[in-house]
Amino acid sequence: MQTKAIVIVEPFKVELRTVDVPDPEPHEVVARTLVSGISVGTERHYITGVYANMGADVPAHYPFATGYQRCGVIDQVGAEVTGLAAGDLVIMGRSRLSDSSLKGGAGHIGIGVLDARQAYKLPTGVSPVSAALWAMAGVGLHGARMTAIRPGEIVAVIGLGMIGQMAAQAARLRGARVLASDRDATRVELGKNSADEVFQGTAEEFAEFTLAKYPNGVDVVADSGAKVDVWDTCQRMARREGRINLQGYYPGVFQIDSYNAHVRRMQAFFPSGYDDPNGIAAELPKFDMQPLITHRFPVSEAENAYDLVIRSPKEIVGAVIDWRTGS
Repeated sequence: MQTKAIVIVEPFKVELRTVDVPDPEPHEVVARTLVSGISVGTERHYITGVYANMGADVPAHYPFATGYQRCGVIDQVGAEVTGLAAGDLVIMGRSRLSDSSLKGGAGHIGIGVLDARQAYKLPTGVSPVSAALWAMAGVGLHGARMTAIRPGEIVAVIGLGMIGQMAAQAARLRGARVLASDRDATRVELGKNSADEVFQGTAEEFAEFTLAKYPNGVDVVADSGAKVDVWDTCQRMARREGRINLQGYYPGVFQIDSYNAHVRRMQAFFPSGYDDPNGIAAELPKFDMQPLITHRFPVSEAENAYDLVIRSPKEIVGAVIDWRTGS
């Protein structure tokens, strides 16, 4: 089969390409994508070459079929597949490709072939547009689980992009009171649906605001800004034996004052959310994602979408590619 996929040809160059998809194995399904979700932070790292230092060896990492979260409909199931049937709406991630020279997960693809265990039926009441960003919700859920947030705890979230919004919502689902901040007024306004209280300003200003309310620090600090210099601010905000949730991917090297971390018995967690569609799907109806999707692009405008991701990622909170509206 042939279909379209979004491919990072080399750093800073993105194309909508025709690719070959293999026939499915007996344990696989063929799924037609309805909407795929852009991971503005991680995919921008792919494009700029900073993710795992990909840009240092371009032939080894590119061309790269980008993306890892989408919602679609099953067109065909293999003979060994149970629990799924043609017509089922599912969330899923990567796809197999015939061309071994193409790296990446091929999440932004018109028709994909994948192991049936990596597809999960979409719960009732969740739109394909929201479901396309299921991995973003997954990051928030994993972060809340790993930091063991309990009812009544205080959680401070730095950054209100899509990951920060999901971290805030996941913490509230576990009964926490959530304070959240961003420098951008639009993100702060959107954050009013995700957090109990919002603040506009820098991370350092948010720390002062939070410590004025909770002089002994908060139970959990969740950062989604992906800046390696945020550690000291997070540590200052957290109480003794508090938890720090580093929700994003952080290119570069952390430098940690081990003395302060040692004497204050800090704990740090590094969640990731793209690996568990089965567990995440059941929680999707609890998230309010629709208002956070600030950008929707037909697949014919995919290259323009990624131009915006490169030039002005702060303009975007949630972004999706709609494969139903043109090719």
